[in-house]
Amino acid sequence: FLFPASYDLDLDSDARELVRRMVHQFDKRYAELEDNHDSGLKDLDDSVHFGKRQIVTLASMVEKEAAVDDERPIIAIVFLNRLRDPSFSPKRLQCDPTAGYGCLVGNTVACASYNGKVTHEINFDPENAYSTYTHDGLPPGPIANPGAKSIEAVMSPSLTHYFYFVAKGGGRHTFSETLGAHNAAVHGEN
Repeated sequence: FLFPASYDLDLDSDARELVRRMVHQFDKRYAELEDNHDSGLKDLDDSVHFGKRQIVTLASMVEKEAAVDDERPIIAIVFLNRLRDPSFSPKRLQCDPTAGYGCLVGNTVACASYNGKVTHEINFDPENAYSTYTHDGLPPGPIANPGAKSIEAVMSPSLTHYFYFVAKGGGRHTFSETLGAHNAAVHGEN
C-alpha cells in the first residue's frame, strides 16, 4: 500500500514521513480508481468476494508479470477466470513471482539457493506460503507495490476466455484459452 512514484525528498528525510506520503498517495490514487470503476468493483465483490486487499494483491501479481501496459488487463483476466470458473480446479494461479517473493519473506529448504530466479523446486515447494503453484487462490498478501495501471487492470480487466499465458519475448506473452493451446505456445508451436 506504498504507492510507487517519484517523491521529492530531502537527504535527511524521515522514513516515517516518507511512508506516510506514500500511503497517502496510494489512498488518493486508489480512491480515484474506485470512483471510475464502480461496476468493476461490484463485479469483483460479487464474483470472487474481493475487497481492497485482494484487489491490491492481484494487482501486485499483474505488476510483476506484465512488461507492457496493454497486457495488464489481459493478465488480470487470466487470473480472474481461473478463480471464477467452477470447472478450473484446483484454483492455482501459477504465478512465478509469488513463489519468488515467498523466498524473500520465508525460509524454506527450496529457497535456500534462491538467487532471484524462480526454479521448479521453488514453485512447487508446499512450505512456501506464497507459492500459487501449491496453494489455491491469492497469496497471503501483495508481492510488490502495484502502480495505478495494474490496479486499474484488476478493476477493469479484459473480457476474454483466456486461462493461460507464457512469455514469448520482447516483454510480450502468448495467451491461450485451453491447456492444449498453452502447451503448444510453451513449445513454440503456435
